[in-house]
Amino acid sequence: MKRFQADFRAIAQFGALDNGGVTRLAFSRADNDARNYLISAAQRSGYDVSIDAGANIHIVRAGQNSSLAPVVMGSHLDTVPHGGHYDGVVGVLGGLEVLRRLDDAAISTERSVELINFAAEESSRFGVANIGSKALTGKLTSAMCDTITDSKGNSLRQILAAAGNDYTEMAAQVLNPGDISAFVELHIEQGPVLEQRQLDIGVVTAIAAPSRFRATIRGRCDHSGNTPMHMRRDALVAAAMIVTEVEQLAIHGGEHTVATVGVLDVHHAAINVVPGEVDLLIDIRDSNDTDKRKAIAQLYKVCKRIAAARDITIDLNTISDDNAVTLDSQLADTIFNLAQANGLKATKMISGAGHDTMYMAAIAPSALIFIPSIAGISHNIAEKSTLEAIAAGVDLLYHTVLHLAQRR
Repeated sequence: MKRFQADFRAIAQFGALDNGGVTRLAFSRADNDARNYLISAAQRSGYDVSIDAGANIHIVRAGQNSSLAPVVMGSHLDTVPHGGHYDGVVGVLGGLEVLRRLDDAAISTERSVELINFAAEESSRFGVANIGSKALTGKLTSAMCDTITDSKGNSLRQILAAAGNDYTEMAAQVLNPGDISAFVELHIEQGPVLEQRQLDIGVVTAIAAPSRFRATIRGRCDHSGNTPMHMRRDALVAAAMIVTEVEQLAIHGGEHTVATVGVLDVHHAAINVVPGEVDLLIDIRDSNDTDKRKAIAQLYKVCKRIAAARDITIDLNTISDDNAVTLDSQLADTIFNLAQANGLKATKMISGAGHDTMYMAAIAPSALIFIPSIAGISHNIAEKSTLEAIAAGVDLLYHTVLHLAQRR
């Protein structure tokens, strides 16, 4: 794992913060530096490297039979603001290590083996997640690139064009069923289950896709000293009520329902002004689509009730709305059996977090392998997995890919 550690330390410097965390937003200078490091490392190892119209980096180790669809690994290098160093990076660098181990063993696989660094997996910059894998699987069109913008008003089209990506070629580069034989992603769990149960590996059977909303609450700005309490149309108080209601609809929802208000933005905020307009960003997830739809319906009822009670308006707009994804059971069984054969303690589980795997699953048998996260912490500067846990995950990824790549 010395090569992995060296690469990990190198990637960690891009976007590093003084407090030990990292901010590497998609297509930022830090992200571009990390991407360029990956490209250089792959080229030094002799692999073919290309970048598609959606800005995904493809690293290919050629197999014996070019007529056979490749086995593909993948994850991402971009991060959330003030995040940790492990989310996504473990999967990308673990995939690179798998390619190198095949070289070390002088194994010539039947199928080519490919590693993809997916662009803009995190939703932090654009409010839309998994941009790269959506582009690659036809869920993101070139026309949509004009409507997806960051907080500064920069469109995805402008950003892709500035980086030299021909976004107009997206449709021509979409992968279809049969273009790849299987997809496998290695990732940190981002939750506490594996550590608490003292397990080495989680083999994911389903992914709970997010539904995301922007709630714009409009009341009226007034003077905080001269406006009696009973005459106020305070948008922030209404927003606070929504925040607590969102928590409750998840608590009283399905077994796996979770809901989060991750952003609260008070327009023209001042200590002596009654807030007149507030934006909330709301994230609702569940691996059971029926339960998630119930929670979403409850959210609409909550907003309608609060708006009427407080004489304000609430516009609830959908940002994204994805369905939960069930992963290939046969591939999951294969990985679970390989884990046990290699002395690893494994379990099957669901993922509450979204991953690029959920889009790749539409075009090929796909799998997601989890390794433990210390204390279950992620999207946090304290995010960490032990080197031993990472090594076990990389070993399993290697055996899985080798098994899949030798199938005729």
